[in-house]
Formats: sequence, C-alpha cells, structure tokens
Amino acid sequence: MNVSLMPFDRLQPAQLEAWSNLLKSAPGHDSPFLRPEYAQLVQEVCGDVEVALVGNPQAPSALFAFQRDRRDVGWPVGKSQADVQGMAGQLGPQESLEELLRSIGLTTLHFDHILSDLEVFTPHVQYTDEAPFIDLTGGFEQYVSDRRAAGSSIISQLERKKRHLERALGPLRLVFRTEDPLDLGRLTEWKHAQLLDKHQPDVFREPWVARLIEGIAGCRTTGLEGVLSSLYAGDRLVALHLGLLSGNVLASYIPTFSAAHQKFSPGAILHLELVRSAAGQGIGRIDLGRGANRLKQRLASGAYQLAIGSADLHPWSRLLNGGWYRARRLVHALPWGQRSLRIYRRLKQRAAASQNTGSLKDR
Repeated sequence: MNVSLMPFDRLQPAQLEAWSNLLKSAPGHDSPFLRPEYAQLVQEVCGDVEVALVGNPQAPSALFAFQRDRRDVGWPVGKSQADVQGMAGQLGPQESLEELLRSIGLTTLHFDHILSDLEVFTPHVQYTDEAPFIDLTGGFEQYVSDRRAAGSSIISQLERKKRHLERALGPLRLVFRTEDPLDLGRLTEWKHAQLLDKHQPDVFREPWVARLIEGIAGCRTTGLEGVLSSLYAGDRLVALHLGLLSGNVLASYIPTFSAAHQKFSPGAILHLELVRSAAGQGIGRIDLGRGANRLKQRLASGAYQLAIGSADLHPWSRLLNGGWYRARRLVHALPWGQRSLRIYRRLKQRAAASQNTGSLKDR
C-alpha cells in the first residue's frame, strides 16, 4: 500500500479539491462532518490533524483524516464530536485497514460514527446504530404529507403546542441565521443545564470542544457553513440550534431550549420550524445525529447506519477492547443497567464539580 502521511496544514489546494471530489463521487457521503473544511476547524483548535493519502499523493484514491494521542491510538478527525466519520474514497480490494494503520504508525483506531458502507471497517465493527434524517427533497408540504401517510401525528401535535406557546407568550419567529453575539453563550449554558439535569457528562465544557463550537458557529466558507438559529415567542428567546450546512445537507449539532419555558416543548417546536425554514431555502436533508430518541423517531423520514468499533494491531488490545464493547452492550441491555449508568454519571458529575470548585479556589 502506497501511503503518504501529511499534517493537515501542509495539504495543497489540489489535494483539498481531490478530497471534495472523492466525497462527491460517493453517494451518501455528503455529511458536513466529512468535509475538509470541518477538518480545518478541528486543526485550528487542536493542531494535530493528520491526513493519509492513499496512492498518488497528488491524485489520491482515498483520503483519511485522523488525530492520534501519545500512545499512537487514533480517532477519525473530530473524535466523538464528528457525528459522521469516514474516509474520502475507498481502499482497494487487496488493501486493509490494518495495512493503513501500519503505514501511518497507529496501533489502534477507535471509531463511533463510521459510515457502515465503508467495507474496510466492517471486520472491526462491534455494533451499529441508527442515524435518523429528515428528507426535504420534495419540500415541506411533501414531508408533512409523508409523515401523515406513515401514521405519524407529530406534525399536528407540534402545531397545537405551537399555538399554545403563541397564546401564552406571543407570535413565534425563527431566525434561521441569528447574528446576536450573545446567542452562542446562551446555547452552551442552556445545554450545560440540560445535561446537568439528566446527570450526563458535559463534553461541551471541554476546552477544545468549546473552541470547536465557536469555530463552527463562525464558519462561513463555500464548502461549509455554521448555522446558529434562534426561536422567539413574542420577544422571548425560547430555543436555539447550532448546525453545520454543506451543499443541501444540514447536520443538527446542538439543539437546546430555555428551561423556564420547558412546559411548552420549545425544543420540539424549534425542530418543526427549522424544518419549515430549511425546506424553504432548498435544503434537501437534515441529519439528526446518531441515536434514536422519541422525537427523532417521530420526525424522521428514515435512517442510515453508523458503525462503532475499533481496529487493533495488538492481539491483547483487540481482546480488551472487544471485552469492553461486550460489557457495554450487556449493561445497556439489562434492566438494572440504565440505573447503574445513571448512578455512575451522577457520581462522575459530583467528582467533576468538586474538582472545578477546587480549581476556582486556587485561582
């Protein structure tokens, strides 16, 4: 296997164009998270993005962007913040992921959002998960008609909730691209409060993730745009959403809402208004992200599969990682498993809070 390894910031314009062309030639590989512009955002924050170019480095047959740690363990670029992971192009029929790892000096590669149609990853997949999406290629009215034909009453329910919210607070107004400089701070604060309430770890407070969010919100390139949207009821801000737009695909990244108005379901209403506005702007698909909660399932037109697993060159590492995935599936499957996870998250959250308090005192 002929592989050239380069830091992202050493890529030439022709190589970045080849990256984009490889994505265009692969149906379904149109997620904003696969774009070179997204890798650029991660590079600006972390400074450690590397790119493996397979074949001729000036006209590669495949391109794989990743990050590595000090133990030579790798993740696709963006790690778990990339809602879709993959490579541009495909390896040849006689080429394997293990060969690629040896060529770029990785001992292990973890992945949790890999497109399941990338066959080179298939031997290393532990399980798959659904990533729901909303199909807007026929416009908003066609989407509504399709949902009703599928037996879903979600649209009519959200319309009723919308009227209830408007009677209480005033007319609804969605600002698809908000320019309010305070909205990004509100988005992260509201999301933090939501995760705290659910006893879930807040990855958005990690410094590199916080800087990545800022980079996404401010991104304005021809290939990728960050879209921060706000929903008002009267003059009150009730919900916010940060997404990534590439071509006619909008990827939902961070949706959140005001806890003070939770009884009106502003987050769910935001999704409906976002769908309506996106369809009017020619957006053909909204990706809702991995994991099928009830709202996603009821809004979704369909779902594609994302794969979770790891490729390990060392047998012991392969054995340990395989055992961890099996244990994880067992915990999630058993009735007491979810309760154990909630207790673990609560304890972890308290430990993190005490550490943060100590660091503030030290300052």
